[in-house]
Amino acid sequence: MSGTYICAETGEELEKGTNAKLMSSKPIDRVAMLQIKSLFGEDLEAGCNHLNEIDTNNSNYRVIAGNDKYGPTIFHDYVIWLNVSDKAIRAKYPRN
Repeated sequence: MSGTYICAETGEELEKGTNAKLMSSKPIDRVAMLQIKSLFGEDLEAGCNHLNEIDTNNSNYRVIAGNDKYGPTIFHDYVIWLNVSDKAIRAKYPRN
């Protein structure tokens, strides 16, 4: 990574890549799921492979098995980079 950012906690100008990241996951929306099913039928693994091949944001797609209430679905795992250094966030919120 190249470039800098201003840490929201300390006000320092720091190199990108030292900032904290938040990892998150959510199901893909209904329209995207319908499109995947129209292309790959019930083979959601093939749909995930397709999404992972075309995604340019270094995120990840994975299949989550269904249960009694819900059928299987595809989840989108992604990273949000925060404008605060990893060091500052760990100092403020230490793991116990």
